[in-house]
Amino acid sequence: MSHLSRNEDRRWIRRATCLGLLSSVMLAGALHAFTVEKNVNSGEPPVEKRVLFTKGQADSVTIEDKTGNTKTSFTDDGAIQVLITGSGAIEPTITFKDDKGKPITFDATKHQYLLVRMKLEGDIKRTFPNGKVTASRPDNLWMALRVVDANGNMCGAVNIASVTDDEKTPSEMTTLKVPMLLVRGYADADSTQAAGVRFLFAKTHDYNNRDFRLIVEHIAVAD
Repeated sequence: MSHLSRNEDRRWIRRATCLGLLSSVMLAGALHAFTVEKNVNSGEPPVEKRVLFTKGQADSVTIEDKTGNTKTSFTDDGAIQVLITGSGAIEPTITFKDDKGKPITFDATKHQYLLVRMKLEGDIKRTFPNGKVTASRPDNLWMALRVVDANGNMCGAVNIASVTDDEKTPSEMTTLKVPMLLVRGYADADSTQAAGVRFLFAKTHDYNNRDFRLIVEHIAVAD
């Protein structure tokens, strides 16, 4: 009986070896099926392919917030400026135009990055029942950045703090290098027909009063 067991062991070892070799061949074949187009972790800075807005070009954008909870304008040097106050939801949306004033789109599936140079100044004022008011600014303010189509439907979204080096919502001018995969991950809209970007705060508690100024200097797509 022990002799038969050893023979069975040898047969199982041979089968396992064959299966292992077959798996290695299949894995090698699968690996060869992929082509690396760009290593996003290479450390090389993204190369701009198309500028959608840069400060001083007010005619290249339309800014709209249907919530009515912000005031939008341009700074003296031509950057986009959005004043954010109160506790309600906000969604200032920037859409892009050509030199003839016609809306334009970009294909978010054809680029590796969305670059947004911005900062969010200010803090949150909280009023207590006794009338005391305190000011605070958490590192992560949970402000979202969305890519939208011409109808305002969302192609994708990302929390701004999650794509900064220090994982903070930037209070100083910073260029966000947003991997495009993160902002075209939804099926609400056609990512090949992206038309703008939207900044979003959800409604907060009534006792909070946001006192922020959003400044946007540059928006581009890059590889």
